[in-house]
Amino acid sequence: MVIAFSGAGGKTSAIYAYAGKLVSEGKRVIITTTTHMQYPEAARGPLCTTADEAAAVLSSSIPGKQGMQAVCGRDAGTRGGIHRITGLPAGDFETCRRLCDDMLVEADGAAMLPLKAPDKTEPVIPRGTDAVVICAGLDSVGRKLNDVCFRQEITAELLYRDGLLTGKITADGNLTAEAASHLISVTDIAHILYRGYMELFISNACCRGTALYVLLNKADTPDFERKGVKIAEIIAELVKETTGSLCRPAGASFCGTFITSFYKEICRYEPYI
Repeated sequence: MVIAFSGAGGKTSAIYAYAGKLVSEGKRVIITTTTHMQYPEAARGPLCTTADEAAAVLSSSIPGKQGMQAVCGRDAGTRGGIHRITGLPAGDFETCRRLCDDMLVEADGAAMLPLKAPDKTEPVIPRGTDAVVICAGLDSVGRKLNDVCFRQEITAELLYRDGLLTGKITADGNLTAEAASHLISVTDIAHILYRGYMELFISNACCRGTALYVLLNKADTPDFERKGVKIAEIIAELVKETTGSLCRPAGASFCGTFITSFYKEICRYEPYI
């Protein structure tokens, strides 16, 4: 199975947490990226730069009994103080897909910010992906748009179109002071995730057969957890508004929302719908 993680606010943490669960079940797991992700810490194991190196790491696994993970990519150097890797060449990527039981792919970048609306080239989802997980950080609630959002102008334009932002974008595409200081609400997050990501997957026939999930991370307090539930409820209503007018969804099928806290080592693997 290939699972692509997009959005912001904890993609890498989610990938490693889920990889740990799969490895504990005896699975062979490959972690990689189609964009960039942080260089793996030593505890994650060595970076595999070819499919042959990944095969060597996974060879010690015992199917169903002793799992193993391999992190695959190429050293992309340091940018903004962050050591990163980029993905493998297409041939090695396809070989790695066949080597493992599950491939977890970081398919989006957000400069370590908790919230994002993508541009037209994002996310970079591999062909044949089985599931897409769209992430957001609950710690963005109540904070200024220009402090927590990656692709701020795109985020502001999306919220303005949905009637959630009164400040307009200037003629040259920059944020007005009103837009920049807009405080992010639970409704904003639901609309950013739905309009920015989910709507395209649900309506695109090329995504038929793909499972679509939302992951709301950093539910580190009861208040944030309640906010996560509210966002999940709004997302469910937005999905109904779209799919209710169709005989069946044209593309991906929405399967629910995870509300998680990796800080507290809590992850609900049964999604909230």
